[in-house]
Amino acid sequence: MEADTVGRCLAAGASVQGSINRQGQTILDLFVVEHAAMIESALEHKGSPQDVTRLYVEQQEAAFQVMRSLVDKGAVLSAGTAVLKPGLR
Repeated sequence: MEADTVGRCLAAGASVQGSINRQGQTILDLFVVEHAAMIESALEHKGSPQDVTRLYVEQQEAAFQVMRSLVDKGAVLSAGTAVLKPGLR
């Protein structure tokens, strides 16, 4: 998730509350799945340690902005029940 895109969607009135699919997952659940994939990607990166670290820090900072924007608008996790159902992964 890109901070600018999320910010524009939120500014336009997009709701972050409620489920986004039949499994009951929320937008914050989706964020967590994408964030985990980003971390896995950083661990598998074949560049120099300095480049991987720089990229990881930049991605973490951007992810924190997205998470903060979502939480500030009321986004919540599905309390662990929906993420056990097939859907996002």
